[in-house]
Amino acid sequence: TLFRSVKFVLIYVLLIFVAMQIIGVYFVAELEGKLKENFQKSVTSHINLLTYSIGEEMTKERTESDPALEEAINGILLDKNNNNNDITEVRVVERRSKRVIGTSNTSNRALVGKKTTDFLVKRTLVVGREHSEIQLDIDTGRRMWVLTMPITDRTTTVIGAVYLIADMENVFEEMNEI
Repeated sequence: TLFRSVKFVLIYVLLIFVAMQIIGVYFVAELEGKLKENFQKSVTSHINLLTYSIGEEMTKERTESDPALEEAINGILLDKNNNNNDITEVRVVERRSKRVIGTSNTSNRALVGKKTTDFLVKRTLVVGREHSEIQLDIDTGRRMWVLTMPITDRTTTVIGAVYLIADMENVFEEMNEI
């Protein structure tokens, strides 16, 4: 009978251990989802403001005293760098020519004036809706959130797109700490 009671207690303890593991996995999955969602909401709200500013600049009637469109866009994008450390790069693509008219990454200035080859940007320009995905940076091995968002004029006609790369590795590092 002693062996039976020990066996019963051992099975009971193992069942409790398995239940705790299942609860832990569920908790971690929910926490990871919430952290990703909060990160994406934060970046998206910042980009919504940026997209509005860029849209206003792109539809503005230019006078001789105004800076060129590319200069104005780069001014807005450089100002972006002071506001959000998670954003690695923001590019602005004009709809008709599909060329990059500004980038926040100074090492990618050579892209300005060239046509974009990015599929997400082209899809956003055609469909007029935002698209996003998590990608792995080949050079650094870090997880990056890539978001493309349409730029619209006052009549909601798509006039361009914003291409954003945000470093999500901090979210996953925070998860590992917890």
